Amino acid sequence: LRIRHIVAQAVLLLASHYSDSEEAADVTCERLLRTFAGCFGFLGPQRTFLAIGSGTGLGDAVVRALGADRAPQVAAAIDAVLVLCVDHDLTPATFAARIAASVGADLYACVGAALNTQFGTEFGLGFDRMEALLNDVSRGKFGAHEKRATIHHRHPLYPDGDPRARVIIDLVNSLKGPCAHALQALSHLKANRSGEPDPTIEEALATFSVALGLPRQSAGALFALGRAAGWLAHAREQRACNFVIRPRAQFLPGTQPSPVNVNA
Repeated sequence: LRIRHIVAQAVLLLASHYSDSEEAADVTCERLLRTFAGCFGFLGPQRTFLAIGSGTGLGDAVVRALGADRAPQVAAAIDAVLVLCVDHDLTPATFAARIAASVGADLYACVGAALNTQFGTEFGLGFDRMEALLNDVSRGKFGAHEKRATIHHRHPLYPDGDPRARVIIDLVNSLKGPCAHALQALSHLKANRSGEPDPTIEEALATFSVALGLPRQSAGALFALGRAAGWLAHAREQRACNFVIRPRAQFLPGTQPSPVNVNA
């Protein structure tokens, strides 16, 4: 199962049922986020959607859906991670949501546009690769080919290290106990990468996921769930602005495009 496909389909199903209901935007936002959290159940032991009641926080909902440790500090840590991932300027996925909103798309379509942009990028899929790599390292399966698979994404806004990643690693340290193996695996990876002492957001979230024993794909799904709250806020703001985003292209014959740099 690929959580990115499941969530995208869930959003489409919501749109088919509710897009003409003229409900309040706050209701739509809550339904979208709770449905997203319920989709984590497909990664958990039950392998099915888990309906999330209105009285349940997103951290608790994710813990239940994934079959994770039900200790209060675990749900609190997941809530903290979601807040850290909420928004980050005008990323490609956020811009896609705003473009959709600018032409009158409903919030379901805006989130769908952002989801497909997010999970269709090297960055979006990097969480899955980093999770797999850390799991292999923690089991002593770290080989030369896996070293080459290590992600070398550095955020241009954070030449001295990503502060979001530092906070997530601090959360892992605060949980202690069974989390030590994930931190050791990350240290092993960093030892093979001179000049990059601080973790990236991909490394930090993957370490968090592995430390808590969450199913694979959890790191990327957590990032997207947190970011979805930001997408919804951007979409609502853009709709209130009441103008169409229509970028202009300029044809420059004979020039070579610059390499794509996808930022988190």
